[in-house]
Amino acid sequence: MNLFANSTHAELWLAAAAEAGELRTSAEVLELVHQKKYVSAHQRRQIRTPAPGTERRLADLLDALSKQVHHGAHIEGDAEQLLKDPAATILGVFGPKLAELQRNARHHVVLEAANVALRKRAEEWLEAGEPGQTRHTRALASNSGLAEVLAELDALRKR
Repeated sequence: MNLFANSTHAELWLAAAAEAGELRTSAEVLELVHQKKYVSAHQRRQIRTPAPGTERRLADLLDALSKQVHHGAHIEGDAEQLLKDPAATILGVFGPKLAELQRNARHHVVLEAANVALRKRAEEWLEAGEPGQTRHTRALASNSGLAEVLAELDALRKR
């Protein structure tokens, strides 16, 4: 199973940015080593060495990102492939995709609304609360949850 299969666009972006940062730092330090330039002990620790699961995590991330960029009949899990199964239904094939798109849309809406209303405090406000019960989690869970969080934001904006 792909570690990132059910990730939102934001979660994929964060994971990709983190991986890219680690790879870029490692590459810069390796370039210094190859150029026989001084590299501190701290810098040497930033050289990325294969750790158990690292390649798998990066492969899963790239696979998940590629499916966000392009869909096609040759890609595993594509609608055309899935509908070839006689037991498949249109709703069964497109329902999960709709749920994913709705979740991503709710994320974009609540993030932009919080940024407009709260500016630099947006992330802190969205993530306040117990894990799994934050405003961000409620907004992603359903349209009614999103409406509640937007109403809270509107009340804050009008103060």
